[in-house]
Amino acid sequence: LLQQDAQCLLDCTEIDSMVTVIDAFNFLKDMKDAEDLSERGLQARDDDNRSITELLVSQVEFANVVLVNKCDTVSPEELQKVKQTVRALNADAQIIETIHSNIDIGAIIGSKSFDFDRVSQSATWIKAMNNHDLKIPETEEYGIGSFVYRARRPF
Repeated sequence: LLQQDAQCLLDCTEIDSMVTVIDAFNFLKDMKDAEDLSERGLQARDDDNRSITELLVSQVEFANVVLVNKCDTVSPEELQKVKQTVRALNADAQIIETIHSNIDIGAIIGSKSFDFDRVSQSATWIKAMNNHDLKIPETEEYGIGSFVYRARRPF
């Protein structure tokens, strides 16, 4: 019966846009914490063992629009770090900065911007796996270098 209900819902509806809202003030802290959803009473079910980080990553990766809210509560540098993290998780998402979630509603309602096939392949890690040419080597991205020291005598 549930499968029939789901198919009926799919037949008579469409997803216009998939929006997730993140809190600019807490986003980076929550991404670093290993706290489980259950520790905050946020689990979907009793057996939901996900961490806050896992939930944030999955929501940002699947969204085609990310509202970065409370932009007025962080410095411009902190906001830039938040946006870079969002971009690293989902390179294709539209990022909209907001204060008190105030936005032009036309940016998300009636936009017909959600494309399941595109979003399901938009996670940055999927792109990296499928297209090695797009991957920036860590040596360039993070300025990592190495060398080998060889000598007959120790230091």
